[in-house]
Amino acid sequence: MIMSIEKLIELAEKIKDVKLKEKTIELLKDIKLTHPEFQKYERENPEDVKTPFAINDVIVIRDLINHTISVVEVCMKIVDVIRKKLWF
Repeated sequence: MIMSIEKLIELAEKIKDVKLKEKTIELLKDIKLTHPEFQKYERENPEDVKTPFAINDVIVIRDLINHTISVVEVCMKIVDVIRKKLWF
């Protein structure tokens, strides 16, 4: 299943800190490489960017958005476990 920036924005809506939520959503809606070291790179459509990662010494190529969504969802699950263990 191909995910999209809209899914990342949906996840960002769950951020409780209002300023952080607004900045995150603003960034997702208009992704820019602003650091001077990255100015030499041509802007790509985030939905076309691929990222490699390794699983048991096998390199897998995955699109950046699906990878980011997966990482965010795993982090959210970790927070849930920590909250349950620490009674938050």
